[in-house]
Amino acid sequence: MKRVKKSQDYKERLERAFLFVLQDKIAVLKAARLCGVPWRTLRKRLTGEDSLENPGRQQILTKKEEEQIVNHITHLANCGYPPTPTRRDVLEIASETVIFLKRRPANFILSTKWFSGFMSRWPQLRLAKPQ
Repeated sequence: MKRVKKSQDYKERLERAFLFVLQDKIAVLKAARLCGVPWRTLRKRLTGEDSLENPGRQQILTKKEEEQIVNHITHLANCGYPPTPTRRDVLEIASETVIFLKRRPANFILSTKWFSGFMSRWPQLRLAKPQ
């Protein structure tokens, strides 16, 4: 399923509902109905579960941590390892990093969906096809 970017109008309606609740002391459900936004989304923003600036799930690794993984893969290539890693190599290195940082249990493996996002954020990495 492809994600559709929400329009600027939606963001404005969500902010208006946010202000109705905070300033005008209108109930969350009523403010959501008035502005045409989902009440659960509004409630999450009000409780701080989601921010207005960065909605949705947060990345498991920070940009700096991902950069360190890219540098590590590049260093391995410079030391004589295959110059282009396989998907499995990248997932293994990143999963070990997440486990080391104690963000997931010992048997955790990152998904191919995470890998796709990682590769789109770091296009300088090229993949090798497994032999």
